[in-house]
Amino acid sequence: MPRIKRYLDAVDIEILKILSKNCRTPLGEIAKKVGISIPMIRKRIRTLEKIGILRGCKASISSEMLVGIKMYIIIISGIDPDIISKKIMREAKGVEYIFVSRRTLSTIIYAKSMNNVIEQYIEKLKTKYENIDIRVYQIDSIEHMDTWIPEKPGIEIIYRCIYCGGVIMGTPYIVEKNSIILTFHGKECAKAYEAIH
Repeated sequence: MPRIKRYLDAVDIEILKILSKNCRTPLGEIAKKVGISIPMIRKRIRTLEKIGILRGCKASISSEMLVGIKMYIIIISGIDPDIISKKIMREAKGVEYIFVSRRTLSTIIYAKSMNNVIEQYIEKLKTKYENIDIRVYQIDSIEHMDTWIPEKPGIEIIYRCIYCGGVIMGTPYIVEKNSIILTFHGKECAKAYEAIH
């Protein structure tokens, strides 16, 4: 069974800061900045990927330079944010960031698209869900879209059960599948998840 991090330390946070500014920063350069070896940097990055904090490296494209691309901020309420955000991540093309507010039970999406793809997807959502409230704002640009990384080390990672969605108190039950760590409350949730996937 793989070991799982419960807290991010100062080195993890520094690595995340560096990668959020330039995800193609060479490992040697990261190692010099944080003061540990390249193999240790590689191991930490793999761990952050496995537990889902790091989600790949994306090209940053200047939409203002491309004719026909529209940018949107979309606020969705009236539906469980966990359900709708997972659905949007699977289906919607052009979505770059999804922010979830569990306090207000709303989902905020930043998206870019051509040929009204986002508008068509939003119309599809409105017809599928009756009580959903969707506000769409077309915007010209976003001045400051840097990834926010907390300054303070020792940030606790909150794990949720992949099957039931509940917060896991204590040590999660771990299943590693395709180099991804899946977290569950226990064997029962893991078996139930396996039965439907």
